[in-house]
Amino acid sequence: MAVDGSAQAVDDAALLAVIVGQSPVGVGVFDTDARYVRVNRALQRIVGLDLADMLGRTVREVVPGDVGAFADTKLREVIATGLPVIGADLEGRLPSTAVDRSLVVSYFRLEGPDRAVLGAASIVSDVSDRHRTRRALERANARLELLGRAANVLSASLDLEETLNGLGRLVVPQIADHCVVDLVESDDDRRSADAVVLRRYALVHAPGVVAPPPSATGEDPWTPVGRDVRYPAGHPVHDAFVRREAALRHIDPSTFDFEAVAPNPASARVARQMRMRSAIAVPLQARGRVVGVLSLVDTVSGRRQGEEDLVLARRLADRAAVAIDNARLHHRERERGLTLQRSLLPERLPSVPGLRTAARYLPARSGGGEVGGDWYDVVRLPGGRVAIVVGDVMGRGLPAAALMGQLRAALRAYAVQDQAPAEVLTSADELVRGLADDVLVTCVYAVLDPRDGSLAVANAGHVPPLLLGGPGEEPVTLEATGPPLGAGGREDYGELTAVVAPGRTVVLYTDGLVETREADLGTGLQQLAARLAAGPADLDALAADLTRGPERDDDVAVLLVRTDAVTRPATVRLDIGGDPREAARARAVALETLQAWGEPPAVCDVAQLVVSELVTNALRYGAGTVAMQLSRHDDGVVVEVYDEGVGTPRRRRAGADEEGGRGLLLVAAVAAAWGVRTRGGGKVVWCRLSGGQAR
Repeated sequence: MAVDGSAQAVDDAALLAVIVGQSPVGVGVFDTDARYVRVNRALQRIVGLDLADMLGRTVREVVPGDVGAFADTKLREVIATGLPVIGADLEGRLPSTAVDRSLVVSYFRLEGPDRAVLGAASIVSDVSDRHRTRRALERANARLELLGRAANVLSASLDLEETLNGLGRLVVPQIADHCVVDLVESDDDRRSADAVVLRRYALVHAPGVVAPPPSATGEDPWTPVGRDVRYPAGHPVHDAFVRREAALRHIDPSTFDFEAVAPNPASARVARQMRMRSAIAVPLQARGRVVGVLSLVDTVSGRRQGEEDLVLARRLADRAAVAIDNARLHHRERERGLTLQRSLLPERLPSVPGLRTAARYLPARSGGGEVGGDWYDVVRLPGGRVAIVVGDVMGRGLPAAALMGQLRAALRAYAVQDQAPAEVLTSADELVRGLADDVLVTCVYAVLDPRDGSLAVANAGHVPPLLLGGPGEEPVTLEATGPPLGAGGREDYGELTAVVAPGRTVVLYTDGLVETREADLGTGLQQLAARLAAGPADLDALAADLTRGPERDDDVAVLLVRTDAVTRPATVRLDIGGDPREAARARAVALETLQAWGEPPAVCDVAQLVVSELVTNALRYGAGTVAMQLSRHDDGVVVEVYDEGVGTPRRRRAGADEEGGRGLLLVAAVAAAWGVRTRGGGKVVWCRLSGGQAR
């Protein structure tokens, strides 16, 4: 059955009225001048106006502001071009509400059967609730991400200022324009009824914010890091500290009385100039104590912090307080370790004729490095010789420092027994293995004789010493090797011998000087050799230069020992044949030498006596070559007699009818000290006589 055109038009109009009227989304129909000619109830609810207030008017007239301007412009473009706009996002204020709404809009042109332009239509959906939910989720995810990043920053270092400034750079400008952290500096009560005094530890501003200079009276608007700041009653920091409660304060910069609560007039003036709008102050609490306050302030951005920001600030403060407490505990532990370690190192190096010395100890950086077990030592030995030592206990903290102290004392005891370097390390290895099963120690032990520059070196797994020559000369590596102390027992410690010519320097150091994250041992040794060759001539300046530079992750100990021909002891050596009558010639040389040195007659007489006994014993009971050496020191005259025999003489009490056996008893009675040491394939019997130079 055919349907005429007028009936079809009536049906289409009725259908359009039903669709538009019952549509759950806003529908508007516009004429060619972009004026409303039809509006459904859904659109009226979205806009917030009655039908009479909308018909015949443009969107720009109905909805003032950016939303109306955008819609009117797009509608006119659609009417003119026929190109639709599909799913555009709009956000702004509508007459229906005092808050911004989120809309999704589509516009398309309406044409008649003859393609004549009739106007346009709009479809508008209010998605504010959906957008609010999405933005809330995005903010929640952003806060969680920020808290995760904050946890990483706060746990990355135990250096307090570095940690807190890292936190500040994380939250500024994302959630605040300024981040301030003030801490209680000591356990003293810095709180009173009218003020709280805290120490500034972190201050971070948003990019582009330049802190004003101090006023003419010296008042600083933003107290710099390291200075105390006094917060009067009423200031958010004061209230947070005293009440132990976080607070959010909104501020009207045009009416707020900044002078009443600011730390100083300059601070009040700058806060007003920067139009401070809001501030959050959160107490930092650890183990039941308030250790400081975290402040987040908004100024230049124009935003105002809300309850979500306050919740986030509380969580940041909780994490920061734990990090602060851990850093301070670590700092106190480290300071105790450093105090212990420094007390165990030599207070000053001994003065030794013929030698010049310099040393430096540099602890690892404070950011996370615990105190280690590095040490150095110089021990005077009989005959003017010295033991020079550098070592490193593997491990960190107080246990390493304590073990270092034990080992240093033991090595000094072994040294004064006049043991050879290899024997000293063997004894030390047995000691370390007896102290613990899992402890390793590296150590270089060397004996240097300033009279002739002879040097004997034994090494227990340590970085090799260097022998530095004159200007422009490459340092020579002294490659003595052996297992670390605590891992020995299967391999003997060997000895390397060398001669340190006058003016040359022996360089002992720990691996912290040559091993870093950026350079391996080989590269570090090359760099050290270059620095030594180009370094200053003065020993103290050279030691300072070697330990200067960026903070290190490991401790560093450096010991420099230089031979000095000007101050080395006077020495006379006499080679003696195998005839027992040679003892007389030795006595004559001793008398002539001591008289030339200006020693008193009493010392000359005693010297002849001990020379006679020691040379006679060497000729009678020793083997091979016999030699005598006399040397004059600041603590007396040393007589040394060398032979190639392996038997060690010992003191014994002779019977009443025995003719011999009293020689060493006699030497012990007249000498200030005496002893025996091995040298090469033989031995040296020595004694010290208190001479005219003795002090």
